[in-house]
Amino acid sequence: MRWAVRPQSRQSSRDVQRPDYTALLDGEGDRDRDFLAMLAAREFTPAAFPSIKGSDLTLAYLREHHFVEPFLVPSPEGLGMVMPGPDFSVDDVKAYVGTVVARVGHGGTGSHARLSAAPQSAHHGGSVCGGARAGGDREIFVIDVATQQEKVAWNMNQFAYYFSHPDVRRRIYNVISLEFSDSAMAAAVRRPAIVDALDWISLAWPPERVATRSAQEYPKVQMYCLMSVAGSYTDFHIDFGGSSVFYHLISGEKLFYFIPPTPDNLKRYERWSNSPDQSDTFFGDLAGPCLSARLLPGQTLFIPSGWIHAVATPRDSIVVGGNFVHALSVPMQLAVERIEEATQVPHRFRFPFFRHLHWFYAEYLLGRLRSGADAVASMSAPERDSVATLVRYLGSMLTPLKTAEDRANWKINSPFDRHRATALVRALAALLGLPETEVLGRPLGQLPIPALPPRYYEWSSPRKAKRRSPGA
Repeated sequence: MRWAVRPQSRQSSRDVQRPDYTALLDGEGDRDRDFLAMLAAREFTPAAFPSIKGSDLTLAYLREHHFVEPFLVPSPEGLGMVMPGPDFSVDDVKAYVGTVVARVGHGGTGSHARLSAAPQSAHHGGSVCGGARAGGDREIFVIDVATQQEKVAWNMNQFAYYFSHPDVRRRIYNVISLEFSDSAMAAAVRRPAIVDALDWISLAWPPERVATRSAQEYPKVQMYCLMSVAGSYTDFHIDFGGSSVFYHLISGEKLFYFIPPTPDNLKRYERWSNSPDQSDTFFGDLAGPCLSARLLPGQTLFIPSGWIHAVATPRDSIVVGGNFVHALSVPMQLAVERIEEATQVPHRFRFPFFRHLHWFYAEYLLGRLRSGADAVASMSAPERDSVATLVRYLGSMLTPLKTAEDRANWKINSPFDRHRATALVRALAALLGLPETEVLGRPLGQLPIPALPPRYYEWSSPRKAKRRSPGA
């Protein structure tokens, strides 16, 4: 998965030698695996995230408990998903992703998996067995772990050979951006049902823009296959557009290092992302608390909007995951968009069609409210704040179009003409009881980001601690 914008350790009683973080990223020598050594030399606070049964993970549950901290689903049962079994290999990925197919359906649970064809394969107990070997010419982008930069595209044949032959690994390469929803693999995989119920793309993206699955017409972010050899590491980042993530581990092992998105931590993250010393500085020394979590095969991790995290791979791993934006986290999603703007993240690394998706969802929501399928009165306070933020965000775009540049930017930011967009914002504002004068053409202002549980604010910078006198 691509990231948008790039663990406070506990202070150990022993004298820990700090690894040269600059050297790790400068490509000096054979030190690809030193990221894991650097992490092993630190002590992190074990995460105490909720563990939830798949059958309990419903919209009602998320509305009641809010989706503001990561949670783990220990086994696939009850999630309503279909995933490969533990014997699924990179060669199987190669067989599936080499067959590109058109998406023929849209809307409803599992619609993302309605595809026209798949390699010859069999399903056993909700898992996928390997098909015919094919598809090796498909190009993929690999990350050079040492530099955290994309290399020139490889093809699946090259990476499958690299993955399957540890003796040829002179450097560590990682695949995190293979989106496969346009391939036969999507017909053999089904996301968790709760993701389909939340995801604005599944709910609101127009069917006529879905059928071709063209990269120019559709946000291709829903289903990724991540293939990581031992020693892989992805530095601290926030997923693009503040999107949430589901992350199912098929084989291997993953270590996560999370920093909660408190206002102070988000400011620290923005400064770090903009700093010329970013590659010299481990972000876990600047923010916290940093929480460690281990993901094992068969487990599924859900990461909410805004959470800053790094990921390490102790053992060769295959993951199926995906990104989604939704109505429970609009303020945080927009806060991340602001960080992307402030840190000048290139558009190719941002959530595709981000603003268009907000307009399409707003029109979908208006239809739901007018039909009685949803009601403002039944929304929780955070959910209502989230929807109100969506309306204010869209209203902030309705400024006068005085120049040709203004008109061109409008076409970039909205799929609707000005009359349709204005009528949509007015109608939603009226249903939510928001005065038009506070919405239309007005700056968005401060975002009502929901509070996290108190334990996520309990952190003191080691730098501040060092400045205190012994008797303080």
